[in-house]
Amino acid sequence: MKRPTLCLPILLAATSSARSILATSQRSSELTDDFDGPAQWKFTLQNWSGDGCPDFGNTSATPGYSFTRQSSGPFMSNSSADTFWSYISFPWMQASLDGNNPSKLARISCDVTVLYEEVTPYGSALPPEKRTHKLKLHKNGSTIEANYKLDKGVNAEWQVRFYDPQDFTVMAQDWASVDGPLESGNDTHMAFEWLPPLFAPDPYVQSECGRSVFRIRLDLWLASRATGAGGKVFSKRTDWNNGKGKQWDGVNLGYSYDWEKC
Repeated sequence: MKRPTLCLPILLAATSSARSILATSQRSSELTDDFDGPAQWKFTLQNWSGDGCPDFGNTSATPGYSFTRQSSGPFMSNSSADTFWSYISFPWMQASLDGNNPSKLARISCDVTVLYEEVTPYGSALPPEKRTHKLKLHKNGSTIEANYKLDKGVNAEWQVRFYDPQDFTVMAQDWASVDGPLESGNDTHMAFEWLPPLFAPDPYVQSECGRSVFRIRLDLWLASRATGAGGKVFSKRTDWNNGKGKQWDGVNLGYSYDWEKC
């Protein structure tokens, strides 16, 4: 089955109450004629919680920070099959260890609930009888974009877990480890890490046609194994031209997906 060469975002909007971001993609003239997927679809962050995303329900931005949001990203491919990716940005997902502090471990996390829907060209949900595909999550693991400043002996670990929202069963899990000494990234770009599947290498197929709700938990551990060694994990800062100067833009989590016919 051929895949399209590009997946373009056509809608990016925020609700003022929950500051949830909708990211909608649709077929374009650059998609191949035999693309076997829905015509339009979107992901919406319904809620989120944790010290790595404390802004749920806030109506105004915290000074110096952007907001937790579903963001758009490019189509990417690997050597064996094309894969679609969706992205979530976490401005608060930062951790640091002071080399002079006795503490040897820092941890931060965020748990998000995501709604996936097949939609009309105007972004409204399709009725059940018009939905055509089931979402397959976790086709090719996950990705993380972040900045690092780690002394020798300091280790950063990322873990991504996909949950069933009803019974909290972990359906898939990815993991990556980053060791110091390392200094990477700046205010214009972040270092890229691919998180290969820790288990459940097969795609996690959603049960409902054209609609699903799932949960993703992102954890970051920062640990020091050497006396006096410290470090931090953080994101780039971006000036959104809103008069507030540079803000933490957010560590970016990418999760892979595809479809199968109903």
